[in-house]
Amino acid sequence: MLLTTFNRKLAESIAKKLPQVAPEEARVNITVEALPVLIALLHREAFGDVEIVDEATLRLFLEEAARDRDLTVDPDFLFDE
Repeated sequence: MLLTTFNRKLAESIAKKLPQVAPEEARVNITVEALPVLIALLHREAFGDVEIVDEATLRLFLEEAARDRDLTVDPDFLFDE
C-alpha cells in the first residue's frame, strides 16, 4: 500500500503513527512518503539523478517545445501548467 501526501512533515507524522494502526506484518507492505520525495526516488531509479533547472531555462524549454510543434499557446500558460 502506498500512502502519499504533498506535505513532507505530514508524511513523516503518518509514518511515525503507523505502528498505532497497523501490525508489523502489515507495515512491511506499506510505504508512506511525500509525493515530491517519491517522484525523485522513482526518477532516480529510472533515469538517474534529478536535475532541477531554473525558471528561465524551463521557460525556454517550454517555448522551444511549443514552437517545434507549431503550438500557439501563451508561454505563461505553459509555465503555469
